[in-house]
Amino acid sequence: MKRIFGVTQIVVILLLVVVATLVACRGRSDPEDAMPPLSISSAGAPPKVTVAVVRPNSVGATIEVDATGTINYRSAVDIVPQVGGRVIWVAESLRAGGEFKADQTLFQLDPIDAKLGVEQAKADLAVALADMNLTEAERNASTENYLMLNPGAEVPELIAREPQLRRSQAAIDRAKARLRSAELTLRRTEFRLPFDGRVVNTNVSKGQLLNPNQPVGQVYALEEIEASIPISTYDLEALQPAIGRGALIQTTNGAIQATIERQSAELNTRTRTTTLYARLESEDHEFAPGNFIEVRIFGRHIDPAFVLPETTEQAKSTVWLVKEGVIIKQPINIHDRREDGLLVDAFEYFDGIVSGSMPNLEEGDIVRVADMNRS
Repeated sequence: MKRIFGVTQIVVILLLVVVATLVACRGRSDPEDAMPPLSISSAGAPPKVTVAVVRPNSVGATIEVDATGTINYRSAVDIVPQVGGRVIWVAESLRAGGEFKADQTLFQLDPIDAKLGVEQAKADLAVALADMNLTEAERNASTENYLMLNPGAEVPELIAREPQLRRSQAAIDRAKARLRSAELTLRRTEFRLPFDGRVVNTNVSKGQLLNPNQPVGQVYALEEIEASIPISTYDLEALQPAIGRGALIQTTNGAIQATIERQSAELNTRTRTTTLYARLESEDHEFAPGNFIEVRIFGRHIDPAFVLPETTEQAKSTVWLVKEGVIIKQPINIHDRREDGLLVDAFEYFDGIVSGSMPNLEEGDIVRVADMNRS
């Protein structure tokens, strides 16, 4: 019985082998049903992702840095009379916040003593001139007498009164100098300044007795008003060289032009910013020291340049380019981050610049371009 069962198993196995062989032969004999295997080399690698691109137009653009600052004055001038005396008159403009014109009298001291000094100096000059006239008359008389006794001889200096004449001339010069000094003292009883300015503070009042060189207040010249503009080192680098750059300061009545004149010598240790100082090109404004201002500073002109959407920027100041369906990394030099985009140097972008964050994208990846826009 066991022998019959073993023979049956062998027969079944042989039948299965024969059937499998027939099926295999049938498959090889039917070429229409054969499916050739796919290969990357024959069909090409499939795109990894679909990307949107932009194609910017080349433009010329100026770097602009927007900042805020304050109005200050470079230095204040002390109100210091050069002569003493009692105040007999004070100008209405000589009060805190008052404005005055160049050479306008701000206050006047009692001039009586100074006028007497001028009169005395004039009298001293008259005496010196009279002495000169007397000496010249004596010289003429002595010279004539000497020549009568010594015809054709050279007149000695003592006979010609030469030393006396030199002394008389020196006395005249000294008297004239005293007169000029007295007149200067008289003019200084009226206090003036050689510039248009504004009063910071003052304590001058009518009837007050002032001493020479006594400070009684402070003023500043309108031409000394300037804008102090703190900016970051990033913005400073974008403006280099910053000295001489033009700027616009916004006011309620429009904009005032300004020019960057100086840069602080060191960084602020707390904010790590530097300060630019701008000269206002016009004195026709309502600014006062301490006012906050908005400033736009104009830097270099970049041409040719692109203004790229911020969505095109990738890590480490780079962008992705598409060239014949392949991703290429392109470094960019960002000159300015503006409201309308990134101002960069122009470059060749082939099929376009990828827009949008692509964290998984790598250089060399194959992509499909979904859209092409010009910006």
